[in-house]
Amino acid sequence: MKRIVTSWWSPVVFAFALTGAAGLACSDARAADPGLDTTPPRLTAFSMPARIDVAAAGADARFTWSGTDDKGSGVSDSYGWVIGPSGQIMYFWIGNGVAANKVTSGRAALTATPWSEPGTWRLGDIVLRDAAGNQAVIAAATVAAFGGSTQFTLANRKGGDALPPTLLSATVRTPVFSLAALQKGTTALPAQFVVDLHVKDDGNQVSGARIASVQFCTADLARCWSATTVENIASGAADLALSAWQRPAQLGVPAGTYVLREVDIEDHAGNTGRYLSTAFGGTTDFTPIFDTTTVTITP
Repeated sequence: MKRIVTSWWSPVVFAFALTGAAGLACSDARAADPGLDTTPPRLTAFSMPARIDVAAAGADARFTWSGTDDKGSGVSDSYGWVIGPSGQIMYFWIGNGVAANKVTSGRAALTATPWSEPGTWRLGDIVLRDAAGNQAVIAAATVAAFGGSTQFTLANRKGGDALPPTLLSATVRTPVFSLAALQKGTTALPAQFVVDLHVKDDGNQVSGARIASVQFCTADLARCWSATTVENIASGAADLALSAWQRPAQLGVPAGTYVLREVDIEDHAGNTGRYLSTAFGGTTDFTPIFDTTTVTITP
């Protein structure tokens, strides 16, 4: 198992896919029309406080930023993230959805949690978008180049939660699953495929597991699909049972044999435990954890 700095539900995955160089700009492939906005907005200033204390009222950091989309549709909703000492992610959101050609004193708030790890948090990327759908992915190095701040110190006298959740055991309810099966009590709703997970969370403070995902793939990785838990909004549970589910028929999963590939579990502090099977080049042997590691999908 190793900690990763992102999760399956997060926009970070999409943003990283777009990032190849500092400040990489992206826009739709649209016809050359002088009346259309095809140019991303520009970030011109960005500032973070030097220190944030989670014991303070509100426990949030007020970021300031400036941007321009002079001749375009206007800077709209945008976001960014900071990375903690152990790779945790916290997001901040920019704008209110109202397009503006020039923003000279924008505000963005990052709300830390009682479990945020103390230490240095550094800026990841900022994704700046306009109302026409163009976006620029701005790397921390670009922010530093124009004099913006790229890190802050977080204080947490209780120590925070810097450890990812641990997977103790799991049960696949229907190792042989029929795509024709219907949800009990319905006449048309496809049945749920369910995996029950027993999870433990550790740390100086226990934030508790928040969400989990279980992925199955064909042996050649030609087809993969995942079952995901509903978000557990109740924090602080050290020992927890979660149920990940999917409706394979709705997802269009074809009949065949699928092997357990990966389990990801994230806690409320942003720590993610990633378990990748030895069958797919990872380090986790799922045999003593799961009652079965193979699922057969039938028509």
